[in-house]
Amino acid sequence: MKITAIDFKFMFFSSVSEHSFTVDIPLKYSGDEVITELSRCSFETKIEKYKMTADTANQFNALIDKYDLTARIGKASAPPEVNGEGFETSTLTFVMDDGSNSEINFREPDENEGREAAVELRKAVFDAIGKENLISSELRYPTLKECREIREVHGPVVAVEHSFFSMGMMYGSNQTTTRIVEKISDGRVRVTIKKKAGNEPEVSDSKEIDSDIFPKIQELSDKENLPSWEYACIDPDKPVDTSMMPMDYSSSSSVTIVYDDSGITGAPTVRRTIGDAACKMGGQEVFKTITKLIADDETKSGIEVAMPQPYIMAMMQQVTPKEPENKMPGFDGMNQALNTPAGPWTCKACGKADLTGKFCPECGNPRG
Repeated sequence: MKITAIDFKFMFFSSVSEHSFTVDIPLKYSGDEVITELSRCSFETKIEKYKMTADTANQFNALIDKYDLTARIGKASAPPEVNGEGFETSTLTFVMDDGSNSEINFREPDENEGREAAVELRKAVFDAIGKENLISSELRYPTLKECREIREVHGPVVAVEHSFFSMGMMYGSNQTTTRIVEKISDGRVRVTIKKKAGNEPEVSDSKEIDSDIFPKIQELSDKENLPSWEYACIDPDKPVDTSMMPMDYSSSSSVTIVYDDSGITGAPTVRRTIGDAACKMGGQEVFKTITKLIADDETKSGIEVAMPQPYIMAMMQQVTPKEPENKMPGFDGMNQALNTPAGPWTCKACGKADLTGKFCPECGNPRG
């Protein structure tokens, strides 16, 4: 078997961002070959093609020979360095003429040659995909069906979050509720509830409980290939029916699954999110299953965190309307109705009772 191309993958992770891309580089040049870069994120998939030259092919072949990279195929590597703040890693895949491939990384147990090879290869890759070599750039918005075919290797699930955000025109209508379940040990978790309204300080509470949520989430993740769901996107150029959407209120909800990739890439927390796009493409039932598991642990914990009430809204609710001096005959009943604050109500979406505001503080559902 002969090597026909290499796929160089570079990843950088931090607590707030992730950047990863794969560059496909042919190792032979006859005049038709191009270099292809594929980058994915939760907003779009970008495919860019770059001009290929014989010099570029010769440069990468020379680097393969210089560091004897083919000799690394099948060899065990040193464990990755765990980094909680941020890290970067590189992998190289050899594409064979029979369609098979072999992946190597650059972690050496006793020497720095692997790191040197990774640095030199990365520099060569960035030189090859410089702007002056760009041929075309295309944005794609993969469906959930297409995303299910993307395979990523991850470690065990160690946390799961459900976040709900609502936004309206009233003061204090912007509200966020976040429910977090983190694995402490087998069968033991920490449940945390956070709530924030407007500019008020966030309120939260947490408690440790016994739970079997993570074996269930892990089974679901493996079965449904959940890490790839983050890449599902809705094409912004396609028209959307907004006739039934409220003009003064909007909301969004997402589930984030956290994987411990310490033994794979060195990242202890890699986050993959299931958002509105995946749900609208057929993932709603999986989304409901996960949020139900989180809600069950919240109930089991007994945690009750009230949504902060902004000071101005609280003051407005305490004001009693002044009786008008000149009442028109026959309008006593109407005046009484107008001057009496509305009574408590129960949210039809989540069942929260004794509500007094325009929106439910738990799920953001509007009154009525």
